[in-house]
Amino acid sequence: MKERAALHIAEAVTLVNKEHSSDEDYDLVRQSLSDDEISLLILTAITINSFNRISIFSGHPVVPRPHSS
Repeated sequence: MKERAALHIAEAVTLVNKEHSSDEDYDLVRQSLSDDEISLLILTAITINSFNRISIFSGHPVVPRPHSS
């Protein structure tokens, strides 16, 4: 259940321009995660999204990873 709540938070932060989370959504997440966990997840999602946007807008090339055998 924690994983599902964490995914919900990450999606809410990533897709904030499309729809906002309701108080009910937040209350459901709080049933599985502490306030500290929610805060950390929000900060982590914001950080990842920021780096992704910087990479996209700077034209940073994506280097394929070698396949591990």
